[in-house]
Amino acid sequence: MKQTLKINRKFLRQSHLLILLVFTTFSFAQGQNYKMRAEENLLFLAKDSSVLELLSLDSLGVRMFASSEEKLAGTPEIRIDWKDVGEFLKILDEFSPKEVYDIYKGRKISSLYFHKKEKNERIQARKSLQGLKVALDPGHFAGSMKEARQEQRLMELDGSDYGVKRKLRFYEADLTYSTALILKRKLEEAGAEVFISRPKGKSALGSTFKKWYKKEFRNVLNRDLASGEMDQETFDWWINKATKRQIFNIYFKGKDFEARADHINSWRPDLTFIIHYNADPSGNLKTYERNYCMAFVGGGFTKKELNSSESRLEFLRLLLSEDLEQSITLSSFWVEAHKDLLNIPAVLEPNNVEYLNKYSVYTGRPGVYSRNLALSRRIHGTICYGESLLQENIHEAQALARKDYRDGKIKTSKRIEEVSEAYFQAVIKFYNLDLNK
Repeated sequence: MKQTLKINRKFLRQSHLLILLVFTTFSFAQGQNYKMRAEENLLFLAKDSSVLELLSLDSLGVRMFASSEEKLAGTPEIRIDWKDVGEFLKILDEFSPKEVYDIYKGRKISSLYFHKKEKNERIQARKSLQGLKVALDPGHFAGSMKEARQEQRLMELDGSDYGVKRKLRFYEADLTYSTALILKRKLEEAGAEVFISRPKGKSALGSTFKKWYKKEFRNVLNRDLASGEMDQETFDWWINKATKRQIFNIYFKGKDFEARADHINSWRPDLTFIIHYNADPSGNLKTYERNYCMAFVGGGFTKKELNSSESRLEFLRLLLSEDLEQSITLSSFWVEAHKDLLNIPAVLEPNNVEYLNKYSVYTGRPGVYSRNLALSRRIHGTICYGESLLQENIHEAQALARKDYRDGKIKTSKRIEEVSEAYFQAVIKFYNLDLNK
């Protein structure tokens, strides 16, 4: 009996050492995978080399600094060892930015290491869209031509280009919402669950600007001041000096973006589509022969865009997680679907589109760019921020102005249904599914 007990104890010690060795080896290998991912993602995350003044990658892990001076002093804001990245990503999913900093700032985390289940494992295993959670964010929020004019997203094109006397009139918020509703129906019929980020004709805050300005503006300002999100000088400027146009374009739209991201992140979707239709940023309402599509994912940061703790946390999430890689893949399928189904090519590379050259990083996939937009930064998980076509294209404008398609209560352009199908096929291809089986 004593000999048996002695053997069992020895066996247990050896088993414990073996388990520890396997776990340590696996942790090291997983850590090296995170390091390789970070090095690859950094190519798309940094718009210029100034970003490197706030970041350090070495054999042990990643360090993020609040300023260049802190990097010179060797005092990181956050340090994460490669073996602890899984824990960090999980904490990012479950806590607010302030809570994350309370957990991490000034110390190294290693006590609760575990492996976050990677989404690409789910992708390989999925056999249908049953139970898939897809969030749809229809861009803009106007509910009328008047509101669309205020939002500067109203198309009023000269009908003489088409041999008619009347103007062609439509607005982007209506196009995007109709696209979302039709896509929602397609996805739900295939078994997916769908969430739309805003009500029809309203912002994600649940109201129009007119109603929000009258009833909520000062209350929201007071909350921002009380929470420390806004200082007294800025508060006084918004109250006493800001024009209504500035309040609309900066403060209200900023709060709308925050609400959209918060709603979507709280729902925890598998995929998110941010739905837009492209337009000439100059505002010149001319018709063009040219046409193209493009899609955005997160990235393209400059140093000045890392001036808040929240933006630095989102940078780290994109650096260390699979979100960027999977978003690029989904977006490339979205571009391909637009080409195959709608005959809309990807924007050429190189090109003379100013905001692509000034603010974006080409991912190497046709039509797909990393860009630090509010929603491509804030929304977690796999995203595609789509710009389906040029609204001023002489053929697209004519098609979009028609009401020649009905889907239940929705009356819109047949072109909108075709765009919705391109989004749907991107999902099918992303999961490598054959729904005819």
